[in-house]
Amino acid sequence: MATELAPASAGAAFEPAAEAPLGVLGGTFDPIHTGHLRLAEEAREALGLGGVRLIPAGQPPHRGEPGSTAEDRLAMARLAAAGN
Repeated sequence: MATELAPASAGAAFEPAAEAPLGVLGGTFDPIHTGHLRLAEEAREALGLGGVRLIPAGQPPHRGEPGSTAEDRLAMARLAAAGN
């Protein structure tokens, strides 16, 4: 599965994709779980995407405070996406 986190500089400059487009999956990921990863993989396959970027949300406006810190949720997402 081609799932990865967007680099810190993402959005600084736009470069058109020369290959298949990328999907974006945002969420609180508190915690990230196999359902998130399966959704990313199924979207990638169904839409012919070159990969899916996971974008952890800082503080979602529609929910209460996440149980884990933003740093911990980012680390969990990185670990979950590693090797995919």
